[in-house]
Amino acid sequence: MIGKKTNFRNIRYLHTFLQKLITFILNWIIILYNILEITMVDLSKIKIGVTHAGKFHLDDTMSVAFLRHFIKDIKIIRVLEVTQEYGEDTIVFDVGRGEYDHHQEDHKINEQGVPYSAFGLLWEDFGRDFLKDYGIVNIEDAFKLFRTLYVEKIDFGDNMGYRNMEAFDENIIVTACNLSWYEKNDDELVEERFLQAVEMCEVILHNWASYVKEVTK
Repeated sequence: MIGKKTNFRNIRYLHTFLQKLITFILNWIIILYNILEITMVDLSKIKIGVTHAGKFHLDDTMSVAFLRHFIKDIKIIRVLEVTQEYGEDTIVFDVGRGEYDHHQEDHKINEQGVPYSAFGLLWEDFGRDFLKDYGIVNIEDAFKLFRTLYVEKIDFGDNMGYRNMEAFDENIIVTACNLSWYEKNDDELVEERFLQAVEMCEVILHNWASYVKEVTK
């Protein structure tokens, strides 16, 4: 009889503990959801994109191409450093050590143990919406495949060096648009070349999405 009472008491304590644990987890889910809702950029309000000046690579140019998919007439400003606060109509990436930068010490790490690139951070937030615009049905499968085939390579290349990668020539195409050593360092020409690289990235991005759509049908 005593043993039955003890078992009943243990079960009651376990039930109470589980109820409290579930409540605790649900409360944290709500808190995290609210944080994400507050901090995630609303692309419908974005008119301006700010990224770094100087030599450009696949990360920043692909990020611009990606944003232009959502915001056709986005104005891009390239700066050496972020020296001011921007409003809700501006998204800052690959510079400024903010939400969509990866140069700070507390940068986010992807599933492969490599810091996210700026494009990788943008992809995590808006990649699913991008794929939906292509009429892709299996969104999660496509999202993960796109990330594996392309995004993680940019993560790795931009943080560890593209020279350490094989069979990923996209960065070579983009960096070739930078001024060569024998060309005059002209600001207008630099920006013209940057936009040319972005336009190539738009084609690459479209081809990547089309391939993923085909193989995840």
